[in-house]
Amino acid sequence: MPRFTGEDRLGNLVVRMETDNIGEGYEPNPADPSDPRYIAEMNGFEMKFDFETLKPWALYPIEKA
Repeated sequence: MPRFTGEDRLGNLVVRMETDNIGEGYEPNPADPSDPRYIAEMNGFEMKFDFETLKPWALYPIEKA
């Protein structure tokens, strides 16, 4: 199993995994930053790692992995 599952747009390594309903929340809306999109059921998470130190710096739920 690979240590990381991909990269974000800035080149930081990420791990994305699916899981059953871990809650609800909001996702940024690129078209209108003042109106985030509500998601009733999040089914995954994403952890971001600094590309130089490989230390994790963010973990949050996502709609799906």
